[in-house]
Amino acid sequence: MVSVSDSGMCLTVDSLSTVLGERKRLMCKEGEGVVIRKHWWIALLCWMGLIFLASSSLFAWQMSSDRTEELFGSLNYWIRKSAHMGVYAVLMYLWFRSLWTDSKRFWPFLIWSAVFSVLYGMSDEYHQNWIPERSGKWSDVGWDMVGVMMMGGTLFGVRARGGVAWQVRLFGCKIN
Repeated sequence: MVSVSDSGMCLTVDSLSTVLGERKRLMCKEGEGVVIRKHWWIALLCWMGLIFLASSSLFAWQMSSDRTEELFGSLNYWIRKSAHMGVYAVLMYLWFRSLWTDSKRFWPFLIWSAVFSVLYGMSDEYHQNWIPERSGKWSDVGWDMVGVMMMGGTLFGVRARGGVAWQVRLFGCKIN
C-alpha cells in the first residue's frame, strides 16, 4: 500500500516506511527508487567522464597554468583551486545520491561517497602524470578533498537543520 508522508512531499511504501514514526526508506513507489537511482548513476558516470576528459591531452593546452593565467591573471591560482573544489563537491553529491537508499544509514553512505570521490581525485592526478602536456600534483588531491568535505558538511547540515524545501531539493524527500 502506498501513502503520502507527513510532509506531503514524498510517497513511501507502508511496509518499509515507519520505524517508531520515522521513514526507513526513501523509495517513492515500489521499484521507483531503482529507476531514480539509475538516473543518478548516469549523471555520476557522465561527470566522471567529463573530469577524465578535462584531464586528458585533448584539453591540455586549454587547462595549462600558462593558458589560464592569460585569462585570469593574478587570480589564476585561486580560480584553478576553486574549480577543483567545485568539481569534486559535485562528484561527492552525485556519489551520495547514487548510493544512498536508507535514511537511517546516512553516515555510511556519506563516508563511502567521500572515499570514492577522493579515490577518483587521486586516480585523476595519477592519470595526468601519464599525459605529456599535463602534470599531476598531489596537492590538487588536497583541494579535491576540501570540496568533498564542503559538500559532506552541506549534506550533513541540511539533513540536521535544513528546512523541508532544502531537504527536498538535496535528498528528494523530507527526511527528518
